[in-house]
Amino acid sequence: KNGTASCNGARVDFRSERTSYNGFEVEFNQNVTRHLGIVTSFSGTYNTNGYFDQRSGRTFNARVQRYDLLAGPRYNWRASGVTPFVHGLFGVSYLRARFDNALIPQVNSDTAFAMALGGGLDVHANDHIDIRVFQLDYLPTFFNGKRQDGIRAGAGIKIK
Repeated sequence: KNGTASCNGARVDFRSERTSYNGFEVEFNQNVTRHLGIVTSFSGTYNTNGYFDQRSGRTFNARVQRYDLLAGPRYNWRASGVTPFVHGLFGVSYLRARFDNALIPQVNSDTAFAMALGGGLDVHANDHIDIRVFQLDYLPTFFNGKRQDGIRAGAGIKIK
């Protein structure tokens, strides 16, 4: 994370770092044609992490929650037994951080524009179940007018 905050009149400058999150994703896909669908995606990710303030040299522990609501087109290459796909999803990201330190207000939150550009591969198990072998997305967000680059990777089960 990279950002600054003002806490009780003191400026806090968080060092840029890479942070991993665990979570879930739920999608609804409405096929318009055999190959083209409109996808709505809701995901939630969670992490407990320490954020280092470059100015004071202190670490502030925080519980972070992030929720993304995205929608957009998906192109499916339907083949015998497998369906590779690509999509471009656009929407909003909501980020909430609860700091465990008296110097920083208990809860900070923000909402920003977000995208997911990527694709994946579904393997057909039967008429009603597919296995999502992988999904990989480039997931930029634009909090405070600055781009934050993210990657989202996942696998799972698709019910038809």
